[in-house]
Amino acid sequence: MKAYRARFFQISGPDWLASEHYDIAATIPQDATPQQFYLMLQNLLAERFHLVLHHETRDIRAYELAAGKNGPKLKESVSHTGADTAVPPSLQQLSPATRSMVLAGMPLATGTGVLMAGKARLIEALAEDLENILAVPVLDKTGLAGKYDYTLEFQRPGVDAAGDPLPSIFTAMEEQLGLRLEQKKLPFDVLVIDRADKVPTDN
Repeated sequence: MKAYRARFFQISGPDWLASEHYDIAATIPQDATPQQFYLMLQNLLAERFHLVLHHETRDIRAYELAAGKNGPKLKESVSHTGADTAVPPSLQQLSPATRSMVLAGMPLATGTGVLMAGKARLIEALAEDLENILAVPVLDKTGLAGKYDYTLEFQRPGVDAAGDPLPSIFTAMEEQLGLRLEQKKLPFDVLVIDRADKVPTDN
């Protein structure tokens, strides 16, 4: 993913890619550009794992993040001074360290629910957070270019939580943020791995 700047859903290959782990120690020249760095990683994969791949366009199930039927309920972020009075109770109860991680976009499991929040974050970053939770692509189609503060609480996807008062992630997006997730089939460039050795070549 890093070598080809691809997202998880853009990699197609053998199942062991998701289960095998490797330690890699490499030296990168201090004056290397980002483009050179990515090329070095690609060469490492080709030399050590004999990786061979090709590009292919595939239709993939995805979600588009757009404004809800009544419009976004988000407010642009402003600077706060003194006590964090703008932080809702669900975040005030957290330790400062945990609160900072949640506000930076790290979802927090709360029993059968999930708490997500952001402080001065782009909607594009929110889409990436949702992508990690839903395990499918989420594309920002809101047209919102500012930075926003928000909190979002919903029932954890895939968890059997009958009687849980928390809404689904789709209902929560509409009710709490005024945004909607619309399912689509969209074309994406996919890296199809034709060959990769499970045991890499030693130094």
